[in-house]
Amino acid sequence: MKSFLRTSFLNCFKCNFGLRKSFFRISISRRNISTLVISCFVFFIGMMPLESFGNVIVTAPSLTITTCGFPTPYNALGNIVITEGSNSDFAVGAPVTLILTAPVNFEFQPASGSVAVAPSQNLSAATISVAATTITVTYTSGNTNKPDVLTISGIMVRGITGVATQTITRTGGTGIIANDIVGTVHATLTSIQNSLTGGTVAADQTICNGGDP
Repeated sequence: MKSFLRTSFLNCFKCNFGLRKSFFRISISRRNISTLVISCFVFFIGMMPLESFGNVIVTAPSLTITTCGFPTPYNALGNIVITEGSNSDFAVGAPVTLILTAPVNFEFQPASGSVAVAPSQNLSAATISVAATTITVTYTSGNTNKPDVLTISGIMVRGITGVATQTITRTGGTGIIANDIVGTVHATLTSIQNSLTGGTVAADQTICNGGDP
């Protein structure tokens, strides 16, 4: 690679230079002009600093709620984990936000959940606020020179209106995160309603299994 750049450099500044009576003579043809342009382009591109570009990996959990009726009890959602693929995936900002929204047939338990970031990295001061329909994560990204991981845990979810399979997605926030844009899926939720048991109902007989009695 070094030899290739050195050759490109020489070609960039040597386009048929000839020495005649202690003076440089430049002979430029159409072919020389093409060689000059290409060589200069290759040289300057090769001299540019290399930067790694990546995208975060969003680990999106799935939750299935089985119930006899709606609304259901709250159920624990697995961890939502956002992992940098490149150190610059979380853009610098202080403070910035990430907003996730529940789909129409589900809701969060207000004030549930927590957020954590990898220690001694670029992300810090992470807090979480959970309402019935939104999760708002606030954090500071001080630099882009270390790998970061942000984990949302302890979120409680319930079905509220009927059987459905829907997703929790990002709907806003001021934080710039590579590959985590508005519409990105952060979890999948499914609610299933069990059928009632047939026959005559006797005292203390179970008429539905799963979820609410």
